[in-house]
Amino acid sequence: MSRKLRRHDFYARLSLRIRQDEPRFAHRGLLIDSSRNFLTVGTVKRTIDALAATKMNVLHWHIVDSQSFPFEVPEYPRLTDAAYSEAEIYSPADLEDIVSYAYYRGVRIMPEFGTLPDRKALLETWSDSMIW
Repeated sequence: MSRKLRRHDFYARLSLRIRQDEPRFAHRGLLIDSSRNFLTVGTVKRTIDALAATKMNVLHWHIVDSQSFPFEVPEYPRLTDAAYSEAEIYSPADLEDIVSYAYYRGVRIMPEFGTLPDRKALLETWSDSMIW
């Protein structure tokens, strides 16, 4: 009888020592700025892999800035005139691919398309066709 009691005590003490492994903060992220320094789709995916490997869960992606608009919008094709080069542009399919890639690795993409000061590239591109 005492042997069974001791075995039970051992497992009872063992269960109290098991800890839950969970992150301290809900938002654990990294900011990348591909509007000023273009990053290829492969580079962004490698960054996502690194985030997932280190248990980070958010990629804040600054895509558009006042100096560059490297994102193709089919309804407004002239926006990409403000990109650094024709080769350094993200298509909607690229963004869908990256977001899907991140989703399956537990990483949330927070795209940033700029604010009012970032309209400089837009105005320079459309200055001849804008109606005020």
